Amino acid sequence: MPLRAPIVAGVALLALAAAAAGADPAPGTGSEPAGFDAVGGNPRAVVESGPGAEQPPHAGERPEDCPPPTVSLRGAWRPPTGHEWTSRAALEASTTHRSANPGARGAAFETLGHIEVASVSRIGTRSALRCRGERCVVCPPEVEGVFGYEFHRILLARDLEGAECHRQAALAHERLHADLYAAAERRFLPRLRADLRVHLARLTPVTTDRAGAEEVQARWQAALERVIGAAAEQMDRETDAQQDRLDTETAYRRWSAETEARCGPFPARD
Repeated sequence: MPLRAPIVAGVALLALAAAAAGADPAPGTGSEPAGFDAVGGNPRAVVESGPGAEQPPHAGERPEDCPPPTVSLRGAWRPPTGHEWTSRAALEASTTHRSANPGARGAAFETLGHIEVASVSRIGTRSALRCRGERCVVCPPEVEGVFGYEFHRILLARDLEGAECHRQAALAHERLHADLYAAAERRFLPRLRADLRVHLARLTPVTTDRAGAEEVQARWQAALERVIGAAAEQMDRETDAQQDRLDTETAYRRWSAETEARCGPFPARD
């Protein structure tokens, strides 16, 4: 059975300011280093921030000098290895599993394992901004970050310890859950990249004053958050439905019968 933390989509804009080449900078302007700032994620995720792998070129004072917007996203998934033991009571006490069909399991459904997975969206942007005095050009941003599902651990009931055949059967079932998360990330990561590229292609450089530049960046940030949030919500909905189909009481009874036919009766509860 899966145990997953909810996704929280986030995106931050960081302006890059520099004086136009060959001109004396106006008060309050100057050359600032490129940067990358990411926000969002979930309580288990580490929010990343730093200079980024590569510094984008500074924008010129004309819109046509803007670098083209880019999207660089990678998945968060890493295959699970091994498992940890815990009590059956601890597994059954967990109430954080988000179920699209909570009535699918009855009282006879016993929890023998969990996979702990977190939805992650650690995505940031870099937006080139070049000003001379109060006149600024705001360039469409670069987008960079991590999106998908982050594996944490597999938990199995301790009373399976010493019953190797049953342990392997329970572990194989939890890995089926893991496969669904991995497959969802493989489906949705390319979709989100494509959606973001289409969205960025519609943006054009904006010439404005300094106050207007901040408003443009805030508007772009809000729009990007909507694109990312929509992808995250759809991914979670589809994945939750698939996970629940794997964990119905009918499926559990079939799995139990097949396991006992192969391995013998399950060990007594701890």
